[in-house]
Amino acid sequence: MQTQQTQPLRKILIVEDDLNMAATYAGFLREQGYNVRIETHGDKALLAVDVFFPDLIILDIILPGLDGFSVIETLRKQEDTKQIPILVVSNLVDKDKINMAVKLGAQDYITKPNLTMDYLNEKIKWLLKLH
Repeated sequence: MQTQQTQPLRKILIVEDDLNMAATYAGFLREQGYNVRIETHGDKALLAVDVFFPDLIILDIILPGLDGFSVIETLRKQEDTKQIPILVVSNLVDKDKINMAVKLGAQDYITKPNLTMDYLNEKIKWLLKLH
């Protein structure tokens, strides 16, 4: 009898202060087979990274506590978190803000007005293949 090995669920940390939006992302991503955790504050997200060990982070920029830029900067300075892919999903559509997030170390940036769950799923699959 052959035993089938199953891959562990990929873990995604959602950092989003809009609980309805976070729940929408989480519900969809759980349906796709991901293990999901939600944090609503930037500083709490940093603590969650240390215990949840996500494979990918979906990060809003405007957050209570630390903003998304500070979260990116902090994660990129730490040896054990600097390689975690970060996908920024934000209402900020200013090119300077987008460029700043990428310069700090985000792999990609989606503006919320352009977001669909299928597009989010495509981006996540692409980013997880890179890491």
